[in-house]
Amino acid sequence: MPDLFLPSLARDPLAYAPVLSRGLSGRLRAVQYHAIVFGQDANGGPGAALCEITPELLNLRWQCAQNLPGMAVFTLIRPNKKLALIEGMKTHVKIWREDAAGLVPIFAGKIAKVMPKASDVIVSAWDYKALLQLSRTGYMTLYPLKKIGTEIVSPEWTMAKNAGTSPLAFVATGTIEDPLGSNGTTPITVTADFGVVLFNRLFTFYQLAEMAMANTDNNVVFDISRTEPHTFSFLKNKGSMVSGLDFTFPGNLIDFDFDKGSDGIRNDRATVISGTAGDEAFVVEDPTNIAEFRRLQDALSPSTLVGETTGTTETDQTKAIMARLLRVGIRTPRTFVLTPRQGEFRPFADIDLGDRIRSTLINDDETGVRFNGTVRVTAFTAAWSPSAGELVAVAARGLDA
Repeated sequence: MPDLFLPSLARDPLAYAPVLSRGLSGRLRAVQYHAIVFGQDANGGPGAALCEITPELLNLRWQCAQNLPGMAVFTLIRPNKKLALIEGMKTHVKIWREDAAGLVPIFAGKIAKVMPKASDVIVSAWDYKALLQLSRTGYMTLYPLKKIGTEIVSPEWTMAKNAGTSPLAFVATGTIEDPLGSNGTTPITVTADFGVVLFNRLFTFYQLAEMAMANTDNNVVFDISRTEPHTFSFLKNKGSMVSGLDFTFPGNLIDFDFDKGSDGIRNDRATVISGTAGDEAFVVEDPTNIAEFRRLQDALSPSTLVGETTGTTETDQTKAIMARLLRVGIRTPRTFVLTPRQGEFRPFADIDLGDRIRSTLINDDETGVRFNGTVRVTAFTAAWSPSAGELVAVAARGLDA
């Protein structure tokens, strides 16, 4: 397959269709990956297309998770004159997945490092969201009683983007929403003494998203898009229910990992609250779960009151949060890794991160159904080679009871 030094094709992957259908007529598997390396433009973003490295790809591994940095690692054939065009922390790479349904962009980011060996070379890349860990907040920047999205994330993102020679200068600003409290209507605000002290912004945004989800059913997600214009967003509740596709075993899953999380069950939880006579213990318990697993106790303090809108006092809010923590404490199952058949679905097209999907798991050596319910997709990871094809794993978690 000839090299494609064509920026117009690189910008518009659909323009590849005629070329790819000719060049890959001898493919060994139904799923094919394509990768193009780009130079760096004046704003640090992807500039002119330098070369296509699809013909030289030996192995490829990529992963993407909610609110965490994504990465890709691949090996290229040596000797290879194209290696002179690939520079760590300078050049960019974009990767598309192709099957009979068409092309889907699955990765866009910056080459992190190039590691040559005798017969091949290993190249690693970070997605654009990962660059947030190379951006630092100010020292003692305070955000008293501010809304999480428009009044904290938005100014922090603006500073990250507008810093002199920022690696994120090319990223556009998209939708930034305020996560809502437990009543579903009141925007969440932080406490009067909230602030940041020289944190990297990936950690900052991750913690803000976790804070917004701590006492609510929100699925708060921040991301930088894989397609141009690459755009930063912070969404208050991302994800849809997938229809027309279930994951089942036996069925369209070839393997799965299932963690019921029984070792984490806590059905009798206690904390300290302020009562009429001073501090006192407050206990919540689930009699049905206790009857099944016996009494499994712990003592804890809610990590935050942010997001809980029940009541007007700290004591009322703490009681409401403890009720939620009890539901979390008896929730099973906890986590899944689902491995579907090759070509069963298209990541980011049929299913996106944050989506909910039904899954049914039955083991041959057990009677009945191990699990039959809805899970939320939290990560994709995939491995591909020209000869072996593709293996995709879907990480998911059980939803709150």
